[in-house]
Amino acid sequence: LQTLRGRLAQEGVTSRSIVRNGIVGDTLFNICCDEEADLLLLGAYGYRQRDRQTLGSTAEFLLRAIPCPALTYGPDVRSTFDSLLERGPVLVPVSLPCNPGYLESAIKIATLFDVGIEILHVAGQVPPTVMRDLENECQRLSYRLRCGGIHAQWSLYCGKPEQVIRARASEIDSPFILMPLRWGHRLSSLTSDNVAAHVIRCSRVPVMTYRTS
Repeated sequence: LQTLRGRLAQEGVTSRSIVRNGIVGDTLFNICCDEEADLLLLGAYGYRQRDRQTLGSTAEFLLRAIPCPALTYGPDVRSTFDSLLERGPVLVPVSLPCNPGYLESAIKIATLFDVGIEILHVAGQVPPTVMRDLENECQRLSYRLRCGGIHAQWSLYCGKPEQVIRARASEIDSPFILMPLRWGHRLSSLTSDNVAAHVIRCSRVPVMTYRTS
C-alpha cells in the first residue's frame, strides 16, 4: 500500500490507505458509508465458475447496495478515463417509461465531469405508433436534462440491449456508460435482470452505475 501511495503521489494525487479485516463486500460497503464516499472504483471479473456468469459476487453486491455511484472496469475495458473534454457524450441507457427522478443523479454526474449526455433506449419489435411514443418519451427526458444545464441528445434503436449499448458507446466515443440500477434482483447474466451485468462484462469503456429507489 505504501508503494501504491508513492506512485499516486508522483502523479499529484493525495491518498491514504486503510487495512481492515472481514468479508470483502461487507467491509467495502461499511467503508463507503463511514467515509461518505463520492465514488467507488471497482474491478469486476469473477473468478469462480458461477461468478464468470455474473460480475463476481462482491461486485454484484456492492453495485446494488452502496449509496454512492460506482465506476466499474470490466474485463474488456480498453480505454482510459482521461481527456473527457475531447470525447463524446456519456451514454445513458434507460428503460421506458423512465422516472424523471432517476436522471437527477445523472445531471449531477454530468455536471461534475462537464460532459454531455445521450439518452439511449433499446426497443424490441414494436408497431410504429408505439415507436412514436418512445421517441416522444426520449425527447421529454432530453428536455429535462437540458433544463438541468446539460447538453443532451437521444437515440432509439431496436436490437439486443447489451449489443446496441456497446456499439453506440463506441460510435459516439463515450468516455463511460452511465446506468441507473434499481434495488433488488441479482446482476446475473442468467436472469431477466441482466442488461447491466452484460454491459459491464462486454463494454470496452468503464461503466458507472448509481442506485435508484
